Amino acid sequence: MPSSAFFITHDIRLKPTYISTTANVIADCLSRGGVGLDSLLKKWYQQLPSLKRDFEDWMLHTAHFRSLDKEFGPISIKACADIHGRNSHTQRCWSSIDSCMDHLWYNMLVWCNPPFSMIAQILRHFIRCKIARPLGTAMLILIPVWTDQLWYKCIKAMPDMFVLKRWWRTNTDLFSAPPLGTEIDRQLVGSTRWDVEVYYAHPGAVIDTPPAAFMASRP
Repeated sequence: MPSSAFFITHDIRLKPTYISTTANVIADCLSRGGVGLDSLLKKWYQQLPSLKRDFEDWMLHTAHFRSLDKEFGPISIKACADIHGRNSHTQRCWSSIDSCMDHLWYNMLVWCNPPFSMIAQILRHFIRCKIARPLGTAMLILIPVWTDQLWYKCIKAMPDMFVLKRWWRTNTDLFSAPPLGTEIDRQLVGSTRWDVEVYYAHPGAVIDTPPAAFMASRP
């Protein structure tokens, strides 16, 4: 382990994160001497055909991302990648073990294709960062067109901050997902079941006022 001076010199900060046994079963098994590891892996392999894809891990096809990056970029970082960055188009990315919610999004253009279950809280976090330091803080966010959701109504209520830049209709091939079996490459998800939009939050001053009800709601 390097000395504390090394961390101070290079501005390196360590943040411990607790991962429960049920979420980290292989490491837990190895920490106990590896007892039962073979049977655990065999059980997983047998159950593999019945497992479902992680439908929160939807990576936009590279051609679409490059088009956005060419028009608005360079994009600095991806907000919601897997822990290995395998679904990130950018070299830098945040993940569940280095959450985008723990970072200030100042002076960067963030690509945000969030898990749909986290759109509201991530959108609130960006708006707070944008209000705190508007100049230079920008985002491209991909969302499903779910008009009954408070986060969608918030975006539509702030037309200066959030400008619609891409719109794909239902039944468009847009995403890939992690492989279901032992394949290495990501798999095509197929046609979308809803319209999809990308909004650009520009790096300029804030004119719009975010809806108070949305900003106060949880999560």
